Amino acid sequence: MASRRRDDSFRTPEWEAWERRLTGLFTITSQWEPLVEDPPAPAPGSPLAGDDRAWSLLPASTVAWLGLVSAIEHLAAARRLMQETRTMMPSPYMSLIRPALMGAAQTLWVLLPPLRAERVRRQLIVAHEEFQESRHLAREALEPPLRDKLPLKAVQAAKGQLARATERQTNTAAELQRRGHTLSKVNMTDVIKEAAAYVAAADPWSHQAIRSSWRIASGDAHGKLWPMLHRAARTPGAEPGATLLQDGANIEMVGMVAGSAYQLTKAALDMFQQRCASPHGDQS
Repeated sequence: MASRRRDDSFRTPEWEAWERRLTGLFTITSQWEPLVEDPPAPAPGSPLAGDDRAWSLLPASTVAWLGLVSAIEHLAAARRLMQETRTMMPSPYMSLIRPALMGAAQTLWVLLPPLRAERVRRQLIVAHEEFQESRHLAREALEPPLRDKLPLKAVQAAKGQLARATERQTNTAAELQRRGHTLSKVNMTDVIKEAAAYVAAADPWSHQAIRSSWRIASGDAHGKLWPMLHRAARTPGAEPGATLLQDGANIEMVGMVAGSAYQLTKAALDMFQQRCASPHGDQS
């Protein structure tokens, strides 16, 4: 059996210490929030400016920046939920922070390679997947029974969206093949693993914390039970041999996931600024 704890018994001195850590973390991340309103342009001659010229249909700077925007905005949402409600429901926090892990890690994954050819390959893989998902969404709107219920104007709009997404996906696939690459999907688990290795190269604890954060947050975001097995308190159930899993205010685990998202987002911001500003050391 499983239940949620709703009382205030969780507010222990250890909990208060973690709350102070998260408050400090969110004080830093809140300073990033204004950045989403004014995306910086890569400086002429910078590595990212060159990457943008390599494939302009969905430029590398746009791919990288949108990942950062997702990371910053989801951290902002987690901050507001915590500060305004002063509640600690593990699953919603994990679901909010998971896109921050994903967005920041993908930005790092696209920008990390020292060689432009590899950066562009990753940019194209991400772009191909984005256009593919856009095509799937438009195509579903044109399938029965929805198609028969839509007004003519909506059908025409969906057809236009499908045509544009198909053309973009086809062109991106052709560019990948022209450059000698095979089509592949973005494997987010591998992306997280590479980003963690970069961010925590000298710290095996942080490295594993980032990877574990991704798995736990993904489980919660998909409504799975197994994350609860790693954080819930176990007490004897009412029936003989039964165990009650009492899930609730596990601020330590939320703190680990938020800290991992912070590390990845900070590293991604730093890498984005580096690729935007400095042409030195770029091997084109």
